[in-house]
Amino acid sequence: MLLIDSGNTFTKFGISKNGKLLEILNLKNSSLTCEKLEKILSKSNFCVLCSVRPDITKLIKKVSKKTKTKIEELNLKFFKKLIKYKTPQTLGSDRIANFLGAISKQKPPLIIIDIGSAITCDIVNKKGEFLGGFILPGVEMCLEALYKKTALLPHLKFRKIRKIYGDKTKNAILLGVFNALTGGIQRCIRVLKRKFPDAKVIVTGGGYQVFKNVISFKHTYRKNLTLEGLLCFAKILYNKSHKQDLKGGNYGKSCN
Repeated sequence: MLLIDSGNTFTKFGISKNGKLLEILNLKNSSLTCEKLEKILSKSNFCVLCSVRPDITKLIKKVSKKTKTKIEELNLKFFKKLIKYKTPQTLGSDRIANFLGAISKQKPPLIIIDIGSAITCDIVNKKGEFLGGFILPGVEMCLEALYKKTALLPHLKFRKIRKIYGDKTKNAILLGVFNALTGGIQRCIRVLKRKFPDAKVIVTGGGYQVFKNVISFKHTYRKNLTLEGLLCFAKILYNKSHKQDLKGGNYGKSCN
């Protein structure tokens, strides 16, 4: 079985065999072609997908018809009762996958942080219900905004600066973005911890390496949390198809 997590910048592929996550490939969205996808999809006749890029979803579905790979997109219909978001139709499937992956690995309450092109910070209460959270711009998004919304500031790629303050404009921008997002992430945690003091923090996302040495709160890092959530969803589909009863919406146990 193939698991696909298509984010804003990268698409990650995982292979599941006997219920275990085995093989992972990470490709930049700009490098995805029909030929590459055909080679990947032809290895499996069933695929579970979550995507925040409609164009990539369309491309994957197009190629899947050629390879005769059945695509099942992550959706809310199996666990609506656990999603307490006011606008569930606007909830990104990556956040749903992270939620499923988190509750399959750790007992709630949980705070889930995904550091990617955008940064999300979500809370799961003691009942295992997804309540919502925060969405922040990611590092590259901040740098792009500063470049496009000003007349003189340069276009930069992020790199770490080992200084307290910027002694030239490039350093000032990089340090400003880094400190703003570090403070933003920590602030989100503090706010949620006031109401959910027992919540354990799980962090995922490709941007974790940028912040791992300055994040002061205790946390667990799960590199492939989104794919773990997709594997959980696949197991839920299997249980449903075999008419196994998921009493009380206990999806965490159903994923094990």
